[in-house]
Amino acid sequence: PDQISAGTAEGFRRLAGSLAARVDGGGKTVFVTGAAPLEGKTTTTLNLAASLAAAGERVILVDADSRRPALTRTLSLASPRGLTSVVTGGAGLLEALEHSPALPESVRVLPQEPNDILAPVQVSGVAADSLIRGSISIADWLLFDGPALSHAPDALPIAKRAATVVLVVHLGKTRERDLVDLGGRRHDPAGN
Repeated sequence: PDQISAGTAEGFRRLAGSLAARVDGGGKTVFVTGAAPLEGKTTTTLNLAASLAAAGERVILVDADSRRPALTRTLSLASPRGLTSVVTGGAGLLEALEHSPALPESVRVLPQEPNDILAPVQVSGVAADSLIRGSISIADWLLFDGPALSHAPDALPIAKRAATVVLVVHLGKTRERDLVDLGGRRHDPAGN
């Protein structure tokens, strides 16, 4: 967040303000995704968290991309506990949350665990519900740095439970056919 221009920071403050203006009650869960990898999802998630924190909000960031855990890498986190431990019951949410000096004090991160890249764990709908309930009980906002859903549909249970999905589009890079493919995803009646 400290490496962006003043104009870009203002854009993220406006995005945070827009999200805050449209939520009611428990609607403060945001899943950030894109049509393809490497489109700026992590940059968007980090700067949105910093903007919300600057407005006095407590934020939990979740690295929900098991294939490309850019949030965990960007913040140089190497915790033995993370998302997998929490959703499988191996650790409590509070003990798995980390703080990064690159982020405001009111932001905590639930990282990916080192072994998750080799064998990512599917987060069930029940586990996603539990994670959201637990997070919202201790923070004002829950932000998921998600994968491109057309490339990693295993994150759909989390995305479907978020109150808001932010789709990051990289001008000049995002391909129209990737957006069409992402828009073609259908609802899973099993709730996953």
